[in-house]
Amino acid sequence: TSGSLLHGHPAPQPQTITVVDPQLKQRNEELAKRVAELESVVDSLEKERDWYFAKLRDVEVICQKHQGEPALSEIEKVLYATEEDAAGAGGEEAAAGTAIETAPADSGAPVNADPVSGGAPAALQ
Repeated sequence: TSGSLLHGHPAPQPQTITVVDPQLKQRNEELAKRVAELESVVDSLEKERDWYFAKLRDVEVICQKHQGEPALSEIEKVLYATEEDAAGAGGEEAAAGTAIETAPADSGAPVNADPVSGGAPAALQ
């Protein structure tokens, strides 16, 4: 059989739609705008995640250089805690509380600093 025939009938030709429902067009434009906004949010969150990861990595390197010191051992416990550890200690709130309790009171460096401006990340302002 020929490629243009389907069970002895000619293949259907694509049709061009010339009438557009104004409500559908408006809804499509709204959704396209929302997608663009969400893509921007995702990009911002990915940058923030990467920035915090780099900070945690810096802390990890410092802890490895000074292994055995009591305060740094506590910080290492927080750094290497898993979700299961947090669940055993009372959930995410307990893990966050541990991180807050073991953090230095004032290191002189801004906590949650934005990598560009030195201020708080946009998501935290």
